[in-house]
Amino acid sequence: MMGEVPRTGGKVQRAQRVAYVPQAAWITNETVRENILCGEPCDEARLDRAIKVSQLEPDLEQLPRGILTLIGERGVSLSGGQKQRISLARAVYADVSVVLMDDPLSAVDAHVGAALFSGLVCGALAGTTRVLATNALQYLDECDRVVVIENGEIMTEGPPARVKASAAFRRTARRHRGARDAAAGTRTKESPRNRARYASDAYWYYLMSGGHLVRVPHHRRAGCSRARRSWVTSFWVSYWADGDAPLPLTTDANLLPQHRLLRHVVRGPAAWFDDTPVGRILNRFAGDMEKVDEQLPPTISQLLGTLVSVVGSIIAIAITSNGILLIALVPLLFFYYRVQHWFRRSSTELQRVESVTRSPIFVAFDSTLDGLSSIRAYNREAAFTRRSDAAIDLNSVPYLTLQVASQWLAMRLDTIGALLAFGVAAVAAATTNFIPAGWVGIGLSTALEMTAFLKHSVRMLAQAETMMNGVERVKEFSEDTPVEGKLVFTKADLAKDPSAVEPEAAWPSEGALAFENVRMRYGLPGRQGPEVLKGLSFSIPARAKVGLVGRTGSGKSSCSMALFRLVELSGGRIVLDGQDISKISLGRLRSSLAIVPQDPVLFSPSVRVNLDPFRKHTDAALRRALAMVELDGKLGLDDEVAEGGSNLSQGTRQLICIARAILRRPRVLIMDEATASVDERTDEVVQRAMREAFRDATVLVIAHRLRTIADSDYVVVLEGGNVAQFDHPERLLDDKERYPESLFRDLVSQTREQSDDIYRLAREAGAKRAGAGAASKTASA
Repeated sequence: MMGEVPRTGGKVQRAQRVAYVPQAAWITNETVRENILCGEPCDEARLDRAIKVSQLEPDLEQLPRGILTLIGERGVSLSGGQKQRISLARAVYADVSVVLMDDPLSAVDAHVGAALFSGLVCGALAGTTRVLATNALQYLDECDRVVVIENGEIMTEGPPARVKASAAFRRTARRHRGARDAAAGTRTKESPRNRARYASDAYWYYLMSGGHLVRVPHHRRAGCSRARRSWVTSFWVSYWADGDAPLPLTTDANLLPQHRLLRHVVRGPAAWFDDTPVGRILNRFAGDMEKVDEQLPPTISQLLGTLVSVVGSIIAIAITSNGILLIALVPLLFFYYRVQHWFRRSSTELQRVESVTRSPIFVAFDSTLDGLSSIRAYNREAAFTRRSDAAIDLNSVPYLTLQVASQWLAMRLDTIGALLAFGVAAVAAATTNFIPAGWVGIGLSTALEMTAFLKHSVRMLAQAETMMNGVERVKEFSEDTPVEGKLVFTKADLAKDPSAVEPEAAWPSEGALAFENVRMRYGLPGRQGPEVLKGLSFSIPARAKVGLVGRTGSGKSSCSMALFRLVELSGGRIVLDGQDISKISLGRLRSSLAIVPQDPVLFSPSVRVNLDPFRKHTDAALRRALAMVELDGKLGLDDEVAEGGSNLSQGTRQLICIARAILRRPRVLIMDEATASVDERTDEVVQRAMREAFRDATVLVIAHRLRTIADSDYVVVLEGGNVAQFDHPERLLDDKERYPESLFRDLVSQTREQSDDIYRLAREAGAKRAGAGAASKTASA
């Protein structure tokens, strides 16, 4: 319907401009307001209406600057439900006649989904043509027309009552029921510095990055070779061959700028990535590292060679004029010094501005590629093209200005060369036999050559200083980027910090987990936001299956962030099998845990790399893991995986992530809304794989589909960063004396026709636990 896939037959007719809400919400690196407007002029009344019907008002109250809050690359500072509701608000604000929605309600809680369906889909969008792809059968009765698709074919269509009576729908409903039973801040801106000179430590950093000071003779050797002093190279090679000098290119990898940069970026905390645009990071690795690795060494080499040539030219002119022109050279060299001084200052700052204005080009390009389908659906290609053009135009201004400055320099240096040539000719004409005729020719040609040498030396000096901009930026990125805690504790670390712990190899053996007065804030130190976890406390016995539920933004995903120490706690502690995880090295902790995220993360180029990136398992083990998620035979280990898994369906990507977790066999597994965006059949496969592969693991399931946690051992209901309720699910539903106002019961009631199944699954699981407990007591007696 969107025209994104080539048709092999038939035709599609629709309005030129539609609103599109994708399954994975598209969010740009702008404010909440700009994400909703999507390049359109602002109409405050339409904007307020879109925010209200999208249930965003409570969320905006929690954000630091409300609707003007920058939300980061791909909405990293928002939950999945918040991103999806911004995407829905964009569709409402677009005010178009056709709205295409690809299962947008799967990423939100049951009660929020019900409010969105009634207030947005059936309310604010009433009067438009709405196409809703969904697995939530509870909404079918309120649709005007239902189409059942199976294996790419329409099995039946028509009004809800007629479709529900069809055999095709009954098959779908049976699978649906079977799956139910199985389920039993602010950002910092990059700006040019005001310093007119690079600090000397940038030069020292660059020289030391090679590992040896021998890099300086290496550049000098290259420079002298330009002055025909090739014998230096011969002596150096001979010296090196005797083993007395290290080869300049064999450096310590730990000192290389790119290694330092990569190490710090990879080890950067999650809050740093929230605060740093992807375009800025790409600019460091692309633009700045290109200057450091490829452009700066030959520039220094040419500079040294040209300086030697300039000195040789001055000596030659002095000899050919019998020293008379040395007097004239003093004011000319002073003039040269002033000209190059003015040029270098301007050139350096212009290059610095050019480097800074290059980052927005990367940001605009990355954002446009990520949301290309949405941009075309909203017919906003022209707006995003203008945005990219504006970034390129802004970047072109300092570059073109620099070219003009170069021409300004050339005119003045040509004047110096002309004056020197005039001086040689004047001395020769004014004297008789003072200068031999042959020397006059040498002097004239040398004076003209010197002009070219002076031009090139100034350009190379300015270019070297300018490229030190890249060294300086890489150095700052490497040294100023905060780094997470130690990946591995050495003996020295353990001796230095008595509180540090290196657990035994079998840890964790049980998987008992306790949150003790846990408090957490997002953001870098000094720029942290409000608390998102506010004294969270609950304990989970070993090998328990626990469901975490609550409204979007209540702190569910923050619990997983805290457990993996992606964000360090501001108070309290988390204890795993008796060990405070803040005292354990990050590598040891994270290797004991596994997570299946809501947005599956896949890497290119193959299925094998995604399952076993470190090649620790045999092919047979990889195939067994694929078989457990019913992908064996559908995917080969060497089948291609595009970047981000774009050539695979959402369900297949999620199943690969499950298979990857199965291979790790963790003691603690977090399922962060892993089945929110998959169909019921895939959900059934996931739940069966969990029961088989993780029966001995502690499993935390963060879920919007309440039926997936109905048979959990415990349910934790979060509200505003606190534990509102914690108990067995059947007690939260049925024990009205203990829980007269059960939030879990309220959430279940919002699921409409699914509520009966949730009650049934919870009671059956409770009866099974009670029977197992009675049998255990009898055996003990």
